[in-house]
Amino acid sequence: MWYALEKKNKSKRRGVIKLRLAFSAEHNVQVAAQEHRHLLRVLLLHEIEAEKIEKYCWCGRWSGPAEALILQHSAQRGLLARNLALAQWVEYARIHQEHPLSFTVFNKLAIDLLRPMDSGLFSADETRLFWDATKKVLYSCLNSIRKIRRLTLGDKNVMMQLSAILGILSSIFSLKVPEDIDLFPVKMYSWFPQFDENVKMDVLQGLENTVIQSCAEWFDYIVSNNSPETESDEDALRYHIKIIQLIRSDLQKAIENYDKLFIKKINIPYARLLYIAYEKRISDMCMIIIEDVCARLKRIEVDSTDNTELSLGTTLFELYLTLQRYAILGQVLCAEGQLEDMKIQKYHEWFRGGVAHWLDIAVYKALKRIDRAVEIDSLQAVDNSVQYSSSAVDTLTTFYQIKVFWTQLAWPDVEGSYTFIAKIIDDICKCSIAYADKMAQKAELTTELEQLSQSSVYEKKFTISTAWCFAINNIDYIRTSIAPLAKDLGLEEIVEALGEHKTQEEADRCRQTLELIIDNATDTVKNKIIELLEVVANKMAPAMNRYLMEGAELIDTTSNAMDRLLQYLDSNLTTLHDNLNEDNFNRVLLVIWEIMSETLYKLVNTNLEKRRPPAFYSNLHRTLHTLIRFFNLGADETANVQVLEKIEHLLKLHGLETAELIHRYHQERLEEQKEIEEPIYGLITVKAHFIDNLLNIQILNARNLHSMDNNGDFIGKLSTLERKLHSKSKQRLKEGKTSKCDSYVKIKLLPDEKFADIKAPKTHVQKETLFPLFDETFNISLTPEQRAIENAIVAFEMKDKDFLRSKFMAEAFLPFSEIPDTEPETNFPTLEQVHLKLSRPTKKSTDVVRALEHRKGDTQAMDFIAKLNTKANSK
Repeated sequence: MWYALEKKNKSKRRGVIKLRLAFSAEHNVQVAAQEHRHLLRVLLLHEIEAEKIEKYCWCGRWSGPAEALILQHSAQRGLLARNLALAQWVEYARIHQEHPLSFTVFNKLAIDLLRPMDSGLFSADETRLFWDATKKVLYSCLNSIRKIRRLTLGDKNVMMQLSAILGILSSIFSLKVPEDIDLFPVKMYSWFPQFDENVKMDVLQGLENTVIQSCAEWFDYIVSNNSPETESDEDALRYHIKIIQLIRSDLQKAIENYDKLFIKKINIPYARLLYIAYEKRISDMCMIIIEDVCARLKRIEVDSTDNTELSLGTTLFELYLTLQRYAILGQVLCAEGQLEDMKIQKYHEWFRGGVAHWLDIAVYKALKRIDRAVEIDSLQAVDNSVQYSSSAVDTLTTFYQIKVFWTQLAWPDVEGSYTFIAKIIDDICKCSIAYADKMAQKAELTTELEQLSQSSVYEKKFTISTAWCFAINNIDYIRTSIAPLAKDLGLEEIVEALGEHKTQEEADRCRQTLELIIDNATDTVKNKIIELLEVVANKMAPAMNRYLMEGAELIDTTSNAMDRLLQYLDSNLTTLHDNLNEDNFNRVLLVIWEIMSETLYKLVNTNLEKRRPPAFYSNLHRTLHTLIRFFNLGADETANVQVLEKIEHLLKLHGLETAELIHRYHQERLEEQKEIEEPIYGLITVKAHFIDNLLNIQILNARNLHSMDNNGDFIGKLSTLERKLHSKSKQRLKEGKTSKCDSYVKIKLLPDEKFADIKAPKTHVQKETLFPLFDETFNISLTPEQRAIENAIVAFEMKDKDFLRSKFMAEAFLPFSEIPDTEPETNFPTLEQVHLKLSRPTKKSTDVVRALEHRKGDTQAMDFIAKLNTKANSK
């Protein structure tokens, strides 16, 4: 037992001895490490002083004696590699505060210390020493990044130092920081943006805060070192442009020089952080002034001479493009979710009030360029391959400059894009029309100067010049360019985007609106061409009219008046043919022929009542055929026949008696009725048949009549009782009771003078209905002569029985030729119903009506025209 107890006591004594030895060894290591740190400090300070080493240049290389001392001491004291690395980290950090060393030294040491720190191989005191030194190194690293703009771009040593800094930060970030260690004390990092002291910040957050602070300091620097030259709006805008350009320059340097390195070393998107930090400051700085300036912009008038407004609008657009480039850069640097909350991504909204101003400026400049282009245009072909002159090319170039403006604008809002592109297209159309007007004036002036050279008064006649031809071709060139230009503006893309953003129906409506604008402009410019062609033809008309009159009035058929006319036409048409494109030549040929036809028509109208001899009309007829052969419109014989028939129709028409003309009008109304597709005035249903010379008509009903509003046109002439009744009528109108009418049908046989002895029958009045049921039969006895009248017509007049008078509603026609002849035993139930479409007179300018209107002294004609106008204007 004694032996066992003694053995136990010996074991305890050995444990105590081991513990004492271990403590002694640890103490010895700490003492040795402390001695080594002191040695390192002395040697390094001596090296720096002796070798005159620049700041940030010592990279860990010792002189030979110094290195020997360090190795000897570490060997003698038995220091491990980790002890040496920690000693270097601590002392280098201390010296770095007074004389900065190269960050590559710290980067290597940080890597060497990672594993011992992660494995917990250091004592508590050593760990405390490490983190105290780390704070100093971390501050130096972040402060260097804070002042990164002072670095020399492209310098290899600078990039090596920055790479080392980021490596150090990455290594520190990978370590677990003890709870009692605060890497970012407020006193040390007073330049950080405000943060919650209770929330522990890691290295990456510290780096992000440093980058943000560096942006703030740089922004404040460039703002304080730049200022507007004057207090004007334009200088204020230029100042903002400069600030944004300087910021973009800083961002571009970051992207080109630092961004990849930050991402590679520590996975921090440096350029993105800069962009986000700058974005809010730019937005807050620009938004207020932009909206203020846009709200005060004045409209640019075409004849404006206010260069201040033009210059201000141009500078505002430069600021728009500057912000646009910044916003686009954000789409490259940032993730989609990050862009949503950025004001800069909706920068265009700040300029909404300025876009119309820019478009006005674009139109103003375009019109000025067009003026200048027309002014210097010599009206000669640009080259042998085309038939238009320089102003047409210059004008189209001006339009494409507007397109470039729209491309630069790149308005992201779909609805806004539609609104603005509609205005652009409308503006281009207006400029096209303005060009057409100016081109016409240019041709007119040029031709007038050419005509002054003619001396003979009698022979003075308009001669077509090439100036007219090029003016017409130029306008047509611009006309054909409008639609392709609108397509180039991205019209279809915008409409499709509108369909996705809203509804397809609304997109289709918008497309139709824009197409209507384009079509209207194209038609307007085309009409300008036709007007020019008409001017040419009208200027030729006096000479043509003189030759025609001479040829018609001369009895001698050997006169050369016709030859002179043809020679005059041939000379001018040759000029037109040689200088116009094919389409315009065909147009002018038709216009000249129309003027010629009008001249012949006027000759007919002027001379019909003058009792001209037969030779006059014979000469006109012969002249007409000669001209048809001369013009040979498209070698289409039917066209020649149609023109001949038109003139001959006029000659025949003006030779008819008034009663015959009136019946001709009713025959035309019958033809109009047959062409009606949808009867807007309703239908009337009848049955009719002949039994020998007896005309039997049954009026069955009418449908979908148009009500006649009681408008009280004659209220001033009514008696007191009538006024009361009229008031009741108005009250019924308010109550909606007058949406029906009191209709009846009056039957007339045409022509009137052939059936003058027959009293016009009429039905009873059907009260307050748009679907009256008449069901009345009429038997009209005719003479054999009346039954045999060619082209006789039954007219059904639908009328509304009013308080004072009956009002015309509509009418329908049934020719005798469509009424069947039946046997005496035939009755109405066996006949088919005839549905006639009701209509009102609408065409007031037909040849027949004009012929009647020309007969001013004819009572019958004037009475008919008055009744016709009453029917057409009936409400």
